[in-house]
Amino acid sequence: MGVQAVAVHLLMIDDDRDLCRVKKAQLERTGEFAVTLAHDAESGLRLARKKNPDLILLDVMMPDKTGFEVLEMLKSDLATAAIPVVMFTGVDEDAAKLRAAEEYSEGYVTKTADSSHLIATIRAVLLRRPKG
Repeated sequence: MGVQAVAVHLLMIDDDRDLCRVKKAQLERTGEFAVTLAHDAESGLRLARKKNPDLILLDVMMPDKTGFEVLEMLKSDLATAAIPVVMFTGVDEDAAKLRAAEEYSEGYVTKTADSSHLIATIRAVLLRRPKG
């Protein structure tokens, strides 16, 4: 028997359940990723601490907290600070992209981008991640 590679564990925090279902299927279809979904900030923060994902995809516009508030909470918590975060959002504004960069998001992908762009961004962020 051959050795099977372990999938990269992604946590997607986004209140849009339909989009999450579609993106999860697209990402998992590659065989490269396993995706856990959270549809609100609190469950996303809890899952980030509990599951320690390899990368978090984080929406900017959510009803309970903004993605920027969640990003700040993730980066200020020792348990989650090292997890790379890619903002994955419908907000395609330079001000939002600049704020994401200033608040230590490792990437920014709009929801209108095709899946190959999202996958390429995830791979690039993970390649830059320190080993160990």
